[in-house]
Amino acid sequence: MKPRVEALIVVEGVTDVQVLSTIIDAEFLITNGSEVSEDTIDYIQQVKNKGKEVIIFTDPDYPGEKIRKTLDQRIQGLSHAFIDKSFAIKNGKVGIAECDPAVLLKALQNKIVVQTKPQPLLTIHDLAQMNLLGNAGSSEKRTMICKHFHLGHCNAKTMLKRLNFIGITYDELRKVVA
Repeated sequence: MKPRVEALIVVEGVTDVQVLSTIIDAEFLITNGSEVSEDTIDYIQQVKNKGKEVIIFTDPDYPGEKIRKTLDQRIQGLSHAFIDKSFAIKNGKVGIAECDPAVLLKALQNKIVVQTKPQPLLTIHDLAQMNLLGNAGSSEKRTMICKHFHLGHCNAKTMLKRLNFIGITYDELRKVVA
């Protein structure tokens, strides 16, 4: 029996729903590309207003990130599930539909629940002190941190935002960097 996910899962296309529905039972919403319509935004907001969780589960590429940013700017309190791009490539395509089911389940289990009003616990100065930007090896360290916290691939600014969204403290980050 497939596990039930009590959330609305927002994906990019029909093939994403086809793949995910073979491994989980959930309600899905398809954006049909990176230009998220007002009707889609309104529906997601209605779902949030009813107290239901909304998980954004888009491809690890530019259009997927664009969808995440658009929805985060318009709707507070969304959750995000990320897959590493290296697990999402098959036959020259990048996406959820190209992933192994175990990778998809792990991403959903490790979703990030965004605080409605994130309180910045970390600053860009903190990242600089830990040599996470502007130094040789910074990119590799950020990649390691993003994998550890299941943030998806991101640059320093996006990583900072996501770490603050999930409430990671300076000490918690310091332990991972060390």
